[in-house]
Amino acid sequence: MDGKRIGCRLFRFGREDDPLVVVNGFEEKPDGILSALSAIEVRPFSLLYVHGFSWEDDLTPYEAPSPFAKSKSYRGRGKEYLSFLEDSLIPETMKENGLAPSFIGIAGYSLAGLFALFAGIEGRSFARCASCSGSLWYPGFDDFLKKSNPGILSYAYLSLGDREDNSRNPVLAMVREKTAEAEAILLEKGIEVDFLLNKGNHFQENDLRLARGIKSIVEK
Repeated sequence: MDGKRIGCRLFRFGREDDPLVVVNGFEEKPDGILSALSAIEVRPFSLLYVHGFSWEDDLTPYEAPSPFAKSKSYRGRGKEYLSFLEDSLIPETMKENGLAPSFIGIAGYSLAGLFALFAGIEGRSFARCASCSGSLWYPGFDDFLKKSNPGILSYAYLSLGDREDNSRNPVLAMVREKTAEAEAILLEKGIEVDFLLNKGNHFQENDLRLARGIKSIVEK
């Protein structure tokens, strides 16, 4: 992980004690997410938008082969990146901006959705998480969830397009089955879960789906 390349922006929509939601995004600017949040009207909160990390390596929990032809294996630096967020970026941002949030949540889409659930389970800071069209097909992630001992995570929002499992790729085609299995595992661990199916495939209404996940964890 190259911390020098990672950038972030804080958007405050309320008071210093309103919830803080961390979002790991692919784009440098979260214009689409902000527009979607405005359209669905979310209660006051603060948004910490992070970008500039390695999408395939920093958001993956451990090394695993890629299901995509001619793609390199995932390097699995998620624990290192999680430590950077919890030990440096989040506390420094809170201190510099006088934030004392009632709770901290984390949300993401695709591989960032996988990382959001991983961070909620593996980390010590996140009370709520939203995995939107999360890459829960990731090899061995169901076993990781079964063996995990969640910290303060009390609520998880899972969403998926109802055509995402129509992929010709046999690994990606397991995403609905794996997401449903993740829901069952989390429930067994005493974590409240909402699992929503959206219409469409993985590439439809990404910003809106993520905004709905953020709204859910903020207002639950």
